[in-house]
Amino acid sequence: MLLSCTDADLLAGNFMADFITNKDKKLLDPNIMQGIELHKKIDRFTDEHDEVRAAIRLLHPTQGKYAPVTTDILFDHFLTIHWARYSPENIHTFIERTYTMLESKKIFSL
Repeated sequence: MLLSCTDADLLAGNFMADFITNKDKKLLDPNIMQGIELHKKIDRFTDEHDEVRAAIRLLHPTQGKYAPVTTDILFDHFLTIHWARYSPENIHTFIERTYTMLESKKIFSL
């Protein structure tokens, strides 16, 4: 979500990319589709990265087929802990802004 910046359509597509079906993609705004494509590009980049593959191998004995998902969650956790290294925006401000943008696209309601 950090790479979606301040574009609500891009953010919405990035957020829903893992959950949307091919059938439903045909109904989406092209700008939201760009967010889905961005998400896929980021996934491809990380999936092919040697350090990510090493982390998945490290977790595989205990996490099995879920090692890639666990790795992703751990990386998100570390990003949260070290947020100030990667963004000048306060993490709580970022979270609030992200929720507000997703709500504006009717992705979910709080």
